[in-house]
Amino acid sequence: MIKKTLILFFIFSALFRGYTQNITRLTVTPPLSNVTTIIDGNSIQGLIPGDTIAITGGKYFQLLIRNISGTKNKPIIVINRGAQAIVSGNTIYGVKIGGCNFLKLSGKGNNSDYYGIIIKDIVTSLSSGGIGLSIDDLSTQIEVENVELKNITYVGIMAKTDPSCVFLSQYSSFVMRDLFIHDNYIHKIGHEGMYIGSSKFKDGYPLTCSGVNSTVYPHLLKNLKIYKNIVDSTGWDGIQIGCADSAKVFNNSISRDSQADSLYQMSGILFGGGSQNVECYNNKIQNGHGDALEILGQGKIKLFNNLIVNPGKGTSLSKYGVFVNTSASTNPGWVYIFNNTIIYPNTYGIYCLNSIAQSQASNNIIIVPNPYFNAIVYSLNPSLINSYNLTKGSVTESPNLFTDPNSGDYSLTFFSEAKDKGIDLSSYGVTFDILDNPRPYPASGSFDKGAYEYTPGVGIIKNEKDLPEVTIIPNPNNGNFSIQFNLSRPQLLSVKIFNVIGNCVFDSGIKQFDTNTNNLNLNEAFFPNGLYIVQIFGAERQRSIKMIVNK
Repeated sequence: MIKKTLILFFIFSALFRGYTQNITRLTVTPPLSNVTTIIDGNSIQGLIPGDTIAITGGKYFQLLIRNISGTKNKPIIVINRGAQAIVSGNTIYGVKIGGCNFLKLSGKGNNSDYYGIIIKDIVTSLSSGGIGLSIDDLSTQIEVENVELKNITYVGIMAKTDPSCVFLSQYSSFVMRDLFIHDNYIHKIGHEGMYIGSSKFKDGYPLTCSGVNSTVYPHLLKNLKIYKNIVDSTGWDGIQIGCADSAKVFNNSISRDSQADSLYQMSGILFGGGSQNVECYNNKIQNGHGDALEILGQGKIKLFNNLIVNPGKGTSLSKYGVFVNTSASTNPGWVYIFNNTIIYPNTYGIYCLNSIAQSQASNNIIIVPNPYFNAIVYSLNPSLINSYNLTKGSVTESPNLFTDPNSGDYSLTFFSEAKDKGIDLSSYGVTFDILDNPRPYPASGSFDKGAYEYTPGVGIIKNEKDLPEVTIIPNPNNGNFSIQFNLSRPQLLSVKIFNVIGNCVFDSGIKQFDTNTNNLNLNEAFFPNGLYIVQIFGAERQRSIKMIVNK
């Protein structure tokens, strides 16, 4: 009896393992001609939740992924295999995800390529065409990671299903949930880098169905997360979001947005009509023609720890660091603007055209000429709480305010006027800074102003894979030492060394470092004995290690 029981146990265990393991159910190969490659879940024999669909590296003309359904714990993964999968063609779209749920599109299938799926040169003269990646036809619970999109006529990533006479995608019938877009590189886009959700929340879509005229309103998005993306050189908005009820947008880098100077299409990040319960934090928005952050949503929107540099640069139009206007929404609520650093906006630092009570702007640093008139303007909202903000006419007006503003380093020095001068906003959920360092710095106990909390010796970022582990050889040393680190791909980095009072005593400047092992040999005989912090700065993160000089 015991032997039979053991045999049955092993049989059931083997069957269970076979069912739950992640199986490559289908391998797609590049076509021999310019045809659409179709991956249809209804045609894949045996496809079950948790399976993988492999896209063999090579060139594809157009890719259609449809009718695929995983589950929350076992999504279907569509991933490149062996090399980069490159989609390129004069088509309406490059890649389309239609009628899918619990699906992940991933470019992480090849260790040597950070972006394993490339969607490029999607160029068409059609007014409705030229979309890099379209997520539509009632798709929901979709994740997109490690995809590069470039040289696209219209939109980089579009995610929404517009209402139609079928009446399945309107406000009352459908919600797009759990859309996660992260670790992508979107650049050289004709219109929006990302177009997420509808812009018709307030006015709806006029439709004539069976001879009857009606107005149909778009669906909402819930639990939207957009993070760790790089968006560069867009004609219109960098990231446009509409109809999002619960969203987090964080750790994105956006540069050179709105280059076409198309009126009403000019922002780094736009929260349009219907957007509410939003957190937008730890983003860097630099050198765009538009407003860095434009808020047209329902309210309950919190903007914090964002670094904004030169919004409205290069345009004659009036543009702002943060622009708040509720004209596109109904019954709007509060907007909180906390601990942002805004450098040289074209017009005003913060401009509020809403009249919502309980809105608040606190702990911001705003550098703008004539700050008394231009830093924070809210004439239509006399109830705006405007407190603990630091405003200056130039980055050098306050000595030691920033570490190295001429090199784009707007972290605070030990002697910064913004250090320990903020109000405690931890009750609003502001408990970290733009580098994810704790706020306030524990040794200080007081909040700083601006996006950066002064934090000597702390700079290791959660979940950071791009920056290397750092080794000092020898450590301790006599001032003659080597800084060693490995890179998985070439990067632009800078190496800085700080003493214990926060002074920068060495700065390599921004340099190109190569793949694999890098050695920076230094002979700094003038360093006094003591503790130093060696920091490696990347585009968005930093890595730190302590070093002791003992001669």
